[in-house]
Parts: sequence; C-alpha cells; structure tokens
Amino acid sequence: MYSLDKQRQKVTVFERSSVLWLNFRWEGKRYRLTTGLPNNKEGNKAALGIASQIESDLIFQRLTEERLYSYLGKESPNTVKVKSLSELWDEFVEYQKTQMEETTFKDSFKTARNIMTFLLSSEIDMECKSSVAKKSLEKYAVSTIQRFCNDLISFGNWLKRSGYRETNPYESIKKMLPALPKSKRAKKAYSEDEALAIVEAFRNNTFTHADSRYDDRHYADFVEFLLLIGCRPSDAAALTVGDIFQRQGAMYIRIDKAYSKGVLKGTKTGTIRVIKCNEAMERILTPHLERPRECLIFTAQLGGNIDTHNFTPRYTRRVVEALVKRGKVREYLGTYNCRHTAITRMVRSGIDPSTVGAICGNSPETIFEHYLQANENADLPGIEGDSAKW
Repeated sequence: MYSLDKQRQKVTVFERSSVLWLNFRWEGKRYRLTTGLPNNKEGNKAALGIASQIESDLIFQRLTEERLYSYLGKESPNTVKVKSLSELWDEFVEYQKTQMEETTFKDSFKTARNIMTFLLSSEIDMECKSSVAKKSLEKYAVSTIQRFCNDLISFGNWLKRSGYRETNPYESIKKMLPALPKSKRAKKAYSEDEALAIVEAFRNNTFTHADSRYDDRHYADFVEFLLLIGCRPSDAAALTVGDIFQRQGAMYIRIDKAYSKGVLKGTKTGTIRVIKCNEAMERILTPHLERPRECLIFTAQLGGNIDTHNFTPRYTRRVVEALVKRGKVREYLGTYNCRHTAITRMVRSGIDPSTVGAICGNSPETIFEHYLQANENADLPGIEGDSAKW
C-alpha cells in the first residue's frame, strides 16, 4: 500500500475500501467525497492533484459546487438539467397513458408521435405556433393536424402546470389552421333496397375473389346485424353468447362492451343497453345459443374478434363499390354508415327519437345532428279546402 500525504493544509486524502476519498470543510459543512481512484501510485498522484485544486479554490474563495464536482468528473446533484422539448414531450406522453382510454391513446398518440418526430427533425422554432402549424400542413391533412393540435394544447397546459413554461406556447394554435372540410360521412345512409343488395352480396359470395383464402359469406350475418340494430361496429364485435337472454318469451341482447384496435373495453358512452330483438335478429342469433357463454357471436375467419377498422377496406369497400358499378347502390359508404342506415330506418318507421337514442347509445339531439338522413322522397302535404281560393 502506498503512503498518503494526509496532513495537507485544508484537504486530506484517505483510503476506504481501496478507493481514495477527500475530506475537507467548506462553508461550515464537512465534505467526504470519493474520487473513484484506486489506492496506487497513479491514483495517489491524481487524488493529491484534485486536493490541491480544491485547496487553492478554498484559499481564494472561488470554490463552487459545479467546480468541485467537475474536479471529480461528476455532475453536481443540485444541477438542474434543462430538458429538451423532445424529452418533455416523451414525459408528457407517459403521463397521458395514465389519463386516457387505451384505444384512444393508441389511436391519438400514434399519429401525434409521427407528427412530432417530423416537426422535431425540421429546423423550426417548436414553440412558435404559427411555424408549427405551417410546417405540419406541408405533410399532413387539416383534419389530422386539427386532432394533433388538441394534443399540443394539452401538452402546453401540462408544461405550464409542471412549471416548465410560464405560459402555454400552443394556446389558440387552431386559429392558425384553415377551416376543416365538411365530413363526407355525415348523415348518409343506404336505402332499404341497397341494404338488401349489400347483405345478399355478402351472403352469396358475389364478389369474393376466386383465389381468395377467405369468403365474404362468413361476414354476412355481421353486416346484416349492423344494418338492423344500428350499434357501433365495435359493439357488435364484442358481443358474446352470454349477452343474449330471454325475458317474457322474447329474445334480448345486452350491449355493455366494445372491441376496438385490439382492446376490449366498455361502450363509448359508458352505458349498458338492453335491446329487444326482432325476427331477423333472432334468426341471426339463435344458432349460437347452444355454445358456451363466452363465445363470440361474430368472429374473424381465423377466429377471435373482428378487426372493425380493417374490415372496411378489406370487405365493405370492395363489395359496395362493385355494387355501385352494377347500379345496385348509389354510392360507397363505409361500414360505420350501417349505423346511420339503421337509425334512419327506425325513425322513418315511427319509433320515437328517444327510443332510437336509447337503442343506439346516443341522445336524440345527436341522432338528428349526425345520423338521420334527410328523406329525399318525402311527399309534401297539400292544403285542404277550396283550391279555387288559392
């Protein structure tokens, strides 16, 4: 073991567990800090050099915590690290995981992450909202940026709450964007003849490719069920045998869950709906009653839940667009518009809006605003009385 020069004026070096340490007093506080150096000739020389630097700083009263720890090749424990916006965004995303529905998080933040990565890699001021809006629109649609801006505003509020910023840098960023195009899906439904043509095309495999491993027939009941009941596709994808029950000689179904983007969760509105089945629904559901309660009513062809987001491009679009070409359907509408179709047919048949809302999981106001298609074939009433007076 090498001998140590222990009696220095203000800083002493000592050994503990074969490692060299420093011992000194500064501003009334005792410091014992490891150098991390081994107790050998080279380590002793280096430790004495560090002690000499600290001693000099103490004599001339220029020692600071940053200088002290820099001699030791360490970062001061009290040093506040300035986090980059990228690091803060990642921290915010982790926080949001605990605050949102799993499917909402997966949907929203997958896109948000992609946009944020694009922006952070560009040479713009990320806290200038006009620059952020302008750059985003170079690559993404207005509707996509609108949703992203909601996340940005939440991010800005989190920065402010967490003490990283005094104000929200993204407040009012939506005012920097052009007007959002009107939704093409709004209030469009299939007619009864069109709905029948779609179901028959699925049931008869009319447009199944000859070399396809899968046929459309497997999904005929699923499509017909959506057109009959008006539930969200994610609700139907989660329906099990245990959700079917009899009451006073009638068949009912209970809708209390949904399957979307690989996640089984509660319904979108958090409500449980009990719906009485009509004859067509009973025809679809009855063959499943002998199966175990946990079995799905509607399945993907290889088993498991139907991926409702993948269903539209793989099946609905192909079948309906083929029917449009044959003149059987006026225009292509997505799978979700089966809901509009059922709701419109219920209202036209005389079921009051409150009951329709209860069946479909929406308020009457939402039914009128977003789902009920205008009746283009309505017969205008005449005016009774002596027509000669008019």
